[in-house]
Amino acid sequence: MEGELNARVWASIKERVEHGEDESAFMVVDLADVDSKVRAWRALLPRVEPFYAVKCHDDPQILRRLVKLGVGFDCASKGEIDLVLDAGASPEDIIFAHPCKAQSHLLHAAQVGAEMMTFDNDDELFKIKRHFPGAKILLRLLPDDSSAVCQLGVKFGADIKAVRGLMQTCLDLDLNLVGVSYHVGSGCQDIAAFSEAVHLARRAFDIAEELGIQLSILDIGGGFPGESVRHWKAAAAAREAAEFNGVDDESLEAKGDARLFPALARQLGPTLDQLFPAESGVRIIAEPGRYMVHSSCTLVANVLARRRTVVRNTEVFRYYINEGVYGSFNNIIYDHATVQGFPLRVRGRRQVEREALRRSGSGEDPLAPGAAESDFSDDDEAAAGSSSENAVAFVGEVDGEQLCEGSVWGPTCDGLDCVLKDSYLPRLEVGDWMYFPDMGAYTVAAAAKFNGFEIATKVYI
Repeated sequence: MEGELNARVWASIKERVEHGEDESAFMVVDLADVDSKVRAWRALLPRVEPFYAVKCHDDPQILRRLVKLGVGFDCASKGEIDLVLDAGASPEDIIFAHPCKAQSHLLHAAQVGAEMMTFDNDDELFKIKRHFPGAKILLRLLPDDSSAVCQLGVKFGADIKAVRGLMQTCLDLDLNLVGVSYHVGSGCQDIAAFSEAVHLARRAFDIAEELGIQLSILDIGGGFPGESVRHWKAAAAAREAAEFNGVDDESLEAKGDARLFPALARQLGPTLDQLFPAESGVRIIAEPGRYMVHSSCTLVANVLARRRTVVRNTEVFRYYINEGVYGSFNNIIYDHATVQGFPLRVRGRRQVEREALRRSGSGEDPLAPGAAESDFSDDDEAAAGSSSENAVAFVGEVDGEQLCEGSVWGPTCDGLDCVLKDSYLPRLEVGDWMYFPDMGAYTVAAAAKFNGFEIATKVYI
């Protein structure tokens, strides 16, 4: 069912909404979801070492969890380097993956021993020579990122035609060029782009060999999709059904599976093995950000106000919630995200129990929109019912309730602060809630307290 949550997340939401009087927005951070992503990565791309892109979500508890799991870190600044070191990472676990670094940040990297870093221009090489001549440097290439939601090639990356000259500058300055890197763009939509970029890197390695340089590291960057492991399982079931009905498997994969990591890994892994076989001794790393945390966070916001109008004899509602585009929903603007919101209704216990009877029979919490996890995830039971006077119920199509036209707005005074412009929702009351799954990537990391509104607090499970 669309909008379904796992049992852990649902229980956490129920606990806070039913028992608390605090109307503040909150974000449930499911650290077990992060665990499942790391396990899946290592199962599906065993040769590729993940270096988490800290900018995606720099939460200290997430960073500490990743340190325990043996994940490295992609840092872009002095501040991010200090964050991961404070979380317990070692300098060897860091790649300073910003091709154009501030001199003070470069000096800091030298002081703490974060040696591995990227560049894409001559001036950066002169700067590295002056401030950190012992650095292990990787030349960032410019792949085709035209299918990406956020194209990074407009700002960073050396064209393949410039590679020979930049490598020669490394030789002239006696710098330690150890590899190449690239990034196919954040939210890459073309599954073929990942493999095509590996071929580009192979060309750069060949140029290095012609110059007598032995490269040892390939950084395949980020752009990996962040859908949950549970979503993979549902997609696999849909694929099986389509194949049963005569739909060709290859056409399915070509049409949209760049959003599904298993399909991407099935193509990328063999390409890496072909062009950079294990016996070559090349170390392969990557910079996944969205992949690691996208599905780990669920944002829950309170309906603080409602405005009812009548348009052409039809009721239209505007709902105002206590999170918006200046807060965690900044991803709508900066990450071009399309969010999905689902209503949670607070009702008296007796009323909710009557409604729940219509939904029971599965053995799970009859109020919960959750489902079982897949093999990579940590299953657990749904929480037992509350004994409080109020209870929260999931409101969805199964309730058979007529949906009303409306929109959802953030709390600030800015007309830009719109979360869902054209929506159809069950009629909600002031004091009800909405939850938004898949809010872990490029959300709270860039949130601000514009107009004096607080950023959503975090609840860790």
